[in-house]
Amino acid sequence: AAGQARGWLDVRVALQFAVSRSSLRLPAGSKAGLRGFASVRPAPLTADGHRAPCELWLRYEIAGEVRTLCVEDAAPVLLGRASAARGAR
Repeated sequence: AAGQARGWLDVRVALQFAVSRSSLRLPAGSKAGLRGFASVRPAPLTADGHRAPCELWLRYEIAGEVRTLCVEDAAPVLLGRASAARGAR
């Protein structure tokens, strides 16, 4: 798939299908098992020679504002109406 040689995978379509009622919820745990996701191997090396952790980068628009979020692979994701109701920003 595109980007795997560089250590990334485009999951925009999978994320769009995961949106429900203007909210995106992804469970805690590795995202590799979710529909449209996969493990990207090998992970790129950092400057000190270690493997970079797997992360999910999200760019989204809410209330007319474009935002970017980076979360660790195992972290849950909650964006949209549900997070706005809780005062998340």
